[in-house]
Amino acid sequence: MAQRQRIDWSSLWKKDEWLAVWLGFLIIVLLIAGLQVKTPSFRWTTGGEFASFVKGTAQQVETLIQAAADAGETDVQDSAVALRAVIEKGDRKASGNAGKQLEEAARSAKDPGVKKKAGDIGKNVSGQAGRLAGTVFSWANIWLALQIGIAYLILSIIAMALMGSLREVLSLAFPLFSPSPGSGNSSPATTRSLSTDWNMYSGASSSACSSATSSGFRAGSRRP
Repeated sequence: MAQRQRIDWSSLWKKDEWLAVWLGFLIIVLLIAGLQVKTPSFRWTTGGEFASFVKGTAQQVETLIQAAADAGETDVQDSAVALRAVIEKGDRKASGNAGKQLEEAARSAKDPGVKKKAGDIGKNVSGQAGRLAGTVFSWANIWLALQIGIAYLILSIIAMALMGSLREVLSLAFPLFSPSPGSGNSSPATTRSLSTDWNMYSGASSSACSSATSSGFRAGSRRP
């Protein structure tokens, strides 16, 4: 009688495919539980681009002013009029502040159409005004990028540890973990195996991060 083959449950944490699934689920659960991840921004808007943007937005502001007046939304109307004034002056910083004020006024608006239109215009103007090269290269923005890199590294280390070959993978980067020349464990076949394992670990972490990205992460907002 043939012996029944036993299920190898260890594959649930030693296979890179399953690790990608579990890490992805972990990230998704953390996001659903309320974890907020602020991503860095690596886009900036030049002076010419901003001038062109507000020129195209001016007509939208005019339409919003009329719609707010018809709906009796005086706060939105006043904020839109103030935004129109600074746009005509070409003051980028003042335009950003006026955009934020319009966005705040939109939150208290009762008319759904005015609320949405005012919120979108205010957010777009304030966002474009704040996209400066100095902000992109600021320490705060760089630190956000480093935090994401550190989180990715931690996930990779967890994956390698669960798969039971953390020491072997580290030996690819740090000679301290490499087998001694006389140990007989430094054959080309072993080196190829370690390289393959490293690709597996990287694939597991990348797949997990991709799952989280599709559930809420964004690398940056698109310019309207």
